[in-house]
Amino acid sequence: MKKYAVLLFLFSTFFISQKSTAQNSTEHHIAPSPWQYWSDANEIVITTLATGIVNATISKSDGTEIITLALTSTLPAVYRFEGVPTQRSRNAINTVYNDRGIIVTSTAEIAVNVRNIASDDANTGTDDQGNFIKGNASLVSFGNAGKGTSFRLGYYRTNFAGVSGNAPVYSAMAIENNTQVFLNNVLLRTLNAGQSYLFTAPIGAHLTSDKLIVANAGAYSDAPGGCADGIVTQVIPTQALGKNYIIVRGNGTPGTLTNYPEQSTIIATQPNTVIEISNYTPQGIFINTTTQTIVNAGGSYTFHHGDAQNLYSSSYVEAEKPIIIYSGSADLCEVDMSTVIPIGDCTGSNEIFTRKFTAYNGNDLDAFGYIIVASATEPVLFNGANLETLTASPRTPIGNSGYFILQFTNAQVGNPDNYHLVSNAIMTVSIVQ
Repeated sequence: MKKYAVLLFLFSTFFISQKSTAQNSTEHHIAPSPWQYWSDANEIVITTLATGIVNATISKSDGTEIITLALTSTLPAVYRFEGVPTQRSRNAINTVYNDRGIIVTSTAEIAVNVRNIASDDANTGTDDQGNFIKGNASLVSFGNAGKGTSFRLGYYRTNFAGVSGNAPVYSAMAIENNTQVFLNNVLLRTLNAGQSYLFTAPIGAHLTSDKLIVANAGAYSDAPGGCADGIVTQVIPTQALGKNYIIVRGNGTPGTLTNYPEQSTIIATQPNTVIEISNYTPQGIFINTTTQTIVNAGGSYTFHHGDAQNLYSSSYVEAEKPIIIYSGSADLCEVDMSTVIPIGDCTGSNEIFTRKFTAYNGNDLDAFGYIIVASATEPVLFNGANLETLTASPRTPIGNSGYFILQFTNAQVGNPDNYHLVSNAIMTVSIVQ
């Protein structure tokens, strides 16, 4: 099972990825996942870079307080929700809920990562249709940067074979009362603060609102190659999108099937968007470049990122206009999805702190990760030690893009409880379990 994390943050598989300090906020609104959060198959990891003790309060979106936790810059707060998974059926589409989202507030800026840790344990009642919580997955809150009034909805692939209900699931949660939410300019629902609504929609659909909302994309269950997993990621608002992206291939089962897990879907936000995709081997050797033009806003293009075969191969995406990319990453057939964070334009982080991955039974889970930097020499410190020394693996250039990739596994870095990365170079970090 895998988990993928990118620290902005960004799989079964767990995927956590973090890219920018914008993910650090004193208030996090998190829309519902396809499954309910209120069982012990979900946990929340809260970290901070602030000095001193920080208090963070976790509440349901209807204002019901669950718990207040204390944390520091060296000691994250980890809370496992209460409840029996088999008594928490999945969230239904076309239904208004008052309490299915999460709100986290704090006395200083924090990062919030919500993890599905069901791990296909028999006690969670998982099934391939996702009637309850399924597999593993990870959602990193974008904090204030995740709030918006315009979103382009999508999924990492456009062939939905193996996806429960043959369709992805989206959710929107209001932050203020009397928020009108529209889908392709048609009123979807009017929601009050903390209320949420799950629905299906075509790839590239335009979700808009007259007041700030947050939105998620996912699936009850996705089986791209025989393993079924729950999928979830927060959707990046249109105003936070960019033009340049790097996608690194995970450890998904090689192949070119239409439902293959290691693929990405690009969605244009403006008409006549020209996109250039350059692919590289794990050693950073150039393979080829393709150019695509997406004619309509909301139009999409799906491709197998990297070399379609090997871990750490990559794709460098350059667009003339802002785009959003939904990317699948996997460990063999265990898959999750992320919205890829743009690179450049001062995005990224100089310091990242997160927690190891654990299974439903409490056992530690293996993970691999990578860091993207725009420096050939600036050290990256992992828990105080030079990462390249720890792994005995030097950074690799991604062709002539100006970016470099550093790699690691949890075993190479000593199986620590916490992951603390620091560099004078701006980093984009992804960790896949």
